[in-house]
Amino acid sequence: MGRRVSSAHFLFLVYAAGPDGDTWRLGLVMTRKIGNAVVRNRIKRVCRECFRHESLFSNSQVAADLIVIAKAGAENLSFAEAKAEWEGVTSAIAARANDALRYARQRAQQGA
Repeated sequence: MGRRVSSAHFLFLVYAAGPDGDTWRLGLVMTRKIGNAVVRNRIKRVCRECFRHESLFSNSQVAADLIVIAKAGAENLSFAEAKAEWEGVTSAIAARANDALRYARQRAQQGA
């Protein structure tokens, strides 16, 4: 079960990693409502770079899958603005990752 974190221009869905997952993974969703292919690819590049720069995803004890959905207005963000927005929700993403992991463990124990 995924956990949601929202910011002004992005929706973050956090899922517990699979049993062999030991690193964070990133998935990106850009709809045509955002813009044409050039605009969508630019937002994807910005999101990937934010993901690389954020220390939570490389130094965390918890591994999770992060899906990022761009909202309207994301196409106008610069890299610095997007990075600031990601940094603002990092602690919430970490908390949701811990929640998702705890939930996945409970489900596994109930099923076993």
